[in-house]
Amino acid sequence: MIYPGKSNRLSCSDLFRASTTSSVSAPKGVDGLNAGGWGVGLAISDNKVGVPLDEWDAMPENVQQKHRDRIYPTMYQRGAHYVIDSIADLMPCLDDIETRLKRGEKP
Repeated sequence: MIYPGKSNRLSCSDLFRASTTSSVSAPKGVDGLNAGGWGVGLAISDNKVGVPLDEWDAMPENVQQKHRDRIYPTMYQRGAHYVIDSIADLMPCLDDIETRLKRGEKP
């Protein structure tokens, strides 16, 4: 829940109180979507590729992109509002969610 009377800038904790869930793997992550939350799919870091980070980092960019091309559409089909590689990429999503909440949008 976003509490009135706070500053005009929403904090991360405010946004998570507004029900943001990260990870849209089945069945994990669908709970937040079913509860009316914003869904952020973690395409690479949520074990969809199945390799450790050092192996991922060693992959050629074209191989990494092939994994993204396979995983991203699946996560959107499962209901994700956003899909990102890892939690490190979350802040732009939260900024966009903040903007959407200010416009009165709901997930």
